[in-house]
Amino acid sequence: MKKIVLVSVLTFCLLFVSLFAWSSYRISSREVYTGQQLATEGRFVKVGDVNTHYIRKGKGKSLVLIHGIFSSAFVWHKNIDELSRHFDVIAVDLKGYGYSDKPADGRYSREDIRQFMIDFMDTINVEKAIVGGHSWGGGIAMDLASTCPQRVEKLVLIDSTGYPLKHNFLSWLLKLPGMGKFLLALCDKDTLEWILKKGVFFEPSLVIEKEIEGWVRPYYVKGSVQAAIELRSFDFVIGKNIKDISCPVLIIWGQDDKCLPVKFAERFKQDIKDSALKIIPNCGHNPQEEKPKEVNELIRHFAEGNSF
Repeated sequence: MKKIVLVSVLTFCLLFVSLFAWSSYRISSREVYTGQQLATEGRFVKVGDVNTHYIRKGKGKSLVLIHGIFSSAFVWHKNIDELSRHFDVIAVDLKGYGYSDKPADGRYSREDIRQFMIDFMDTINVEKAIVGGHSWGGGIAMDLASTCPQRVEKLVLIDSTGYPLKHNFLSWLLKLPGMGKFLLALCDKDTLEWILKKGVFFEPSLVIEKEIEGWVRPYYVKGSVQAAIELRSFDFVIGKNIKDISCPVLIIWGQDDKCLPVKFAERFKQDIKDSALKIIPNCGHNPQEEKPKEVNELIRHFAEGNSF
């Protein structure tokens, strides 16, 4: 019996070491570029020690767009040009994401990311802005609005985090030793295509080559996986602070979101006094990519001060 237990333990340890070694090799052979080498548009600015990538187009009121988890400013690629006809549109790659630097400094908490956003806005001379956030970016936008209301004129929340999830499976996996690294090592074009088609988009035919390439390209930047794993220290729950948001808020939601069900949109509408809710049918977790025409029009209408 003891031999069986010993063999089982040794086999498990060997498997763990092998998976860790494979993950490290795969990641190191993939992450061979800097963000500046891979970025095809936009510009870079130093925010503290972080060389930060962002896209800025248009004139008028500033509209700052914050991407969601494991993504980048690319998620706004169907919105920037149209919205820039009306606003000064700024889509940022957060610290650790897209083509921005990914320092292994452990500073990826909610407070750290909030300060990064404040410093970023200061650096590009934006005192106050309409702030839009998708998914995790919505949570970051709400945190900014509740703690620094003088910096946020209005909020646009698109399929946003903010409330506790009944089963936060992703957070649990990232906290398992080696598991987060192994899962992210698997993140190639085929894996991302499958995730986008099965879990993110309502209409799989919209996941074309350009879409897949835009999502996967930042994962060739040095430090991408380590930065993604740092999310295990991030608290996604805004909690009671949601009710403290005093600026006008537009809530946009895909009716068929598999990641964050539409019930969360209805809860936001209930908890935020000055808010409007627009649910888009036949749409998944990324309305700004799947239904860009509708989303662009909603944002423009809201930002220009029109009522719903």
